Amino acid sequence: MPNVQINRFDNRQQWANALADKMADQLAKSIDQNDLASMALSGGRSPAPLLEALSGKDLDWSKVTITLVDDRWVPLGSERSNEALVRTHLLKNKAKAATFFGLTTNHSTPKAGLSEVESRLKDLPLPFSTLFLGLGEDGHTASLFPCAPADELAYSFAPDHGEKVCAIHPKSQPEARITLTLPTILNSDHIALFIYGEDKWKVLEQAMKEGEETALPIRAVLRRSLRPVNIYWAA
Repeated sequence: MPNVQINRFDNRQQWANALADKMADQLAKSIDQNDLASMALSGGRSPAPLLEALSGKDLDWSKVTITLVDDRWVPLGSERSNEALVRTHLLKNKAKAATFFGLTTNHSTPKAGLSEVESRLKDLPLPFSTLFLGLGEDGHTASLFPCAPADELAYSFAPDHGEKVCAIHPKSQPEARITLTLPTILNSDHIALFIYGEDKWKVLEQAMKEGEETALPIRAVLRRSLRPVNIYWAA
């Protein structure tokens, strides 16, 4: 059984408020201990209430560096941009004082933009004070999809090659993507996995069983994390 801590909530607003409190506590703890903090965020539609709740937390946000776990290689104006989600729902109120690094560039492909993104993230404070992941019904997390090209997925899973990000184009997805590598994701003091509904709970249960990591990439996070993965589930 992977090392997990399970937190259950009656509704999604309770989930958002509880996780926002926890992430803010982790950031405050890191600021107290190190005079800085860092956070990596996942996108999609689900995190908006969490980001809104975080934006008003009473922290010294000027000491917080924020980046994304992954993003689609789309313009910032696209509704599918994770960076746009964070800019709209988090980088305001008290959190507007934070430093933010996105994962996309003006290059035509993520592979062409990798060196620029790596340079952008070279001074990113690690380990992350807190990081949150989502879960797809196919078992993907970040942009680590079971249908991704084998060489791209293997590169992102591989330890100790130094790079923080990887270009990847899952076969089921219309856009190419850029994602933190698995070792970078796991280099976190606190990892939260948020899931909604019974269908994704069943995926999680399957991921906690024996099987290939590449078949359900979230399984790699659950197995390889040196710290408990905090599961936040709401109906």
